[in-house]
Amino acid sequence: MTPVPAPPPGGAAPDAAPGAAPGTVAAAVAGAFRAEWGQLVATLIRLTGDWDLAEECAQDAFAAALERWPRDGVPSRPGAWLTTTARNRAVDRLRRDAAGARKLAEAARTAPPRADPAEDGPDGFGDDRLRLMFACCHPALPLKARVALTLRTLAGLTTGEIARAFLVEEAAMSKRLTRAKRAIRDAGVPFGVPPPDLLPERLTGVLGVLYLLFNEGYTATGGDGLARPELCGEAIRLARLLAALLPGEREARGLLALMLLHDARAAARTGPGGALVVLEEQDRSRWDAAGIAEGVALLEDALAPAPGRPPPGPYLVQAAIAACHATAPDAAATDWPQIAVLYERLERLVPSPVVRLNRAVAVGMADGPAAGLALADDLDRAGHLDGYHLLHAVRGDLLRRLGRRADAAAAFRRALDLAANDAERRHLARRLDELTRPPSTGGGSGAGGAGGEGGAGVSAGGPPVRRWDETGHRGRRSGKDTLMETAHSKDGTPIACDRTGGGPAVVLVGGALNDRRSGADLAALLAGGHTVLTYDRRGRGDSGDTPPYAVDREIDDLAAVLDAAGGSAAVYGMSSGAVLALRAAARGLPITRLALFEPPFHSGHDDRLTRSRAYNTELTGLLADGRRGDALALFMASVGMPEQMVAQARNAPMWPALEALAPTLAYDSAVMDDAGGGAMPTDLIGRVTVPALVLAGGDSPAWMRDTARRVAELLPAGTHRVLDGQTHDVAAEALAPVLAGFLT
Repeated sequence: MTPVPAPPPGGAAPDAAPGAAPGTVAAAVAGAFRAEWGQLVATLIRLTGDWDLAEECAQDAFAAALERWPRDGVPSRPGAWLTTTARNRAVDRLRRDAAGARKLAEAARTAPPRADPAEDGPDGFGDDRLRLMFACCHPALPLKARVALTLRTLAGLTTGEIARAFLVEEAAMSKRLTRAKRAIRDAGVPFGVPPPDLLPERLTGVLGVLYLLFNEGYTATGGDGLARPELCGEAIRLARLLAALLPGEREARGLLALMLLHDARAAARTGPGGALVVLEEQDRSRWDAAGIAEGVALLEDALAPAPGRPPPGPYLVQAAIAACHATAPDAAATDWPQIAVLYERLERLVPSPVVRLNRAVAVGMADGPAAGLALADDLDRAGHLDGYHLLHAVRGDLLRRLGRRADAAAAFRRALDLAANDAERRHLARRLDELTRPPSTGGGSGAGGAGGEGGAGVSAGGPPVRRWDETGHRGRRSGKDTLMETAHSKDGTPIACDRTGGGPAVVLVGGALNDRRSGADLAALLAGGHTVLTYDRRGRGDSGDTPPYAVDREIDDLAAVLDAAGGSAAVYGMSSGAVLALRAAARGLPITRLALFEPPFHSGHDDRLTRSRAYNTELTGLLADGRRGDALALFMASVGMPEQMVAQARNAPMWPALEALAPTLAYDSAVMDDAGGGAMPTDLIGRVTVPALVLAGGDSPAWMRDTARRVAELLPAGTHRVLDGQTHDVAAEALAPVLAGFLT
């Protein structure tokens, strides 16, 4: 270890005398770690530009404190002592190699080290922690990586602690953190606060990361316990820091108020043995009165009118809902009509199925269970929350209150099948047991009978729960909730699309046999930094299919989605969807950036073009004869599925749904080439001048990789990239960071 430098003049006078008790020094170091770690790492990253080196030197500084402070005493300014020690350690490390010397020279030219880490930098903000927060939450990173990196660099949690918090192996979390840092370096993520024109959308991403962190702590995705208090504590600490560093941002204060108001009820949320206690049954004397008072004060200050202040955003509205619950002296005094109105306003700001589910709970309490059930049943019929256990828990409670015990029991069974948290499962099992006993022994009443505190999330008035599924499996909620809406094409055809996230718009265009749900995983990963629209192409899902089909009509459909996105957007297309996006760009649609994954054009120099035209002829005949199943089997065989697997697929439950999409296979063929076959349209590709990225999987067939490279060469502003280890069925986790980097 490099000899520890003398502390700075401002830190020389010790708070603890030399020779202080080890416990006193250990407590001082622990306190300094909690208070100074984030600032120290942030300052070192600004100085060195090396995230790993910054963490190592920060750790060395604390090790030096444990060595020196028992002998010399605890400095009066521990943070200054640690900063100087770590900075000198970093400079010493960098001077040992030529690359490091160049870094130091560059740092000296562009951003000389400041004596005070709080001094304003080029971005006009005076705290390196704020710059680090925006870097950790950059949209170029996958959402899970943003949360992990924030906990590591700003909160100082070890890799093992973060892994245990999110139920993954430490080695897997270590790789995630390493990939995140590499992505920051490769994407050139700036270490700074975004300029004023980008600050609102980037701030939304930072708030979203902190919100997800708090929600995972408040109601854990899985495991034995209902909550993970340490995650809630870190989320509140970081939200408090953000609100202090950006005092003019009322949504930052709203998020902090929301967290404090919910966390104030933490002690009363569980009973003996960790059993969940619903909101109406909680002992309110166990609520943290000081936390409620602070949350209410923050809320009132943020809601106070002031010249130039924007209207309240979603976090402030959610905090107002939480305050309605927290300030009610008992459950009967809860102002449910006001909560229902607030949820209606929240739904206008964040039009998502989960917000509507929360609203159904509030309406059920304000206007009666029949009114609430009508809203919940609409959501059930739409199918957007079918895999979300709280939808079925809410329906079960509303049905129970209406006396429909058999229907309620069926809903609770469905909720129990879907719930992952053990405490919630035990609660649902108790409710189901109460319903299946004779009525005279039945359980409680009111809003608390559903799967959570009040039915639809953190509480009946709580924020819309945004689940984070560590496995990444489709069908689980993953941070950003979706809204289904309808655009209308030029010929009047309704086009169903889902909107999620916030930020610059990007439209995802699926390939053969895909509907808008096929892009849900990718949309969830991009939603932290973008407004993502996925849509059902003509003839699929909930979209219409006005005859006769024409490729120009499908391009008109995409134009309608772009109009719904705000008039223009980036577009990502997959397979035949990539070809459709390419044709739309050539026609002049307002596409700002174009990303394509393996457009399956064929070359005229092999027999694939001949085989493709023969396939189109046979497909057209089968569809004309009404033989949709045979047409579907033909397609599967054409893409290489073995005959035995095709036969097995015919007996699978999903076969009827796929048969319904079979006519759209002819649409994909038409998109590939109006004359059929899919020959590469070199002239058309050359007319597309927007920035374009053409991707291919490293494990895809050679002809697909070659085609992607050739398309990129033909595009005037095209670039090409291969995703190692990926095939035509590309993983969203591998694709999302590359797209985010290109689209940002």
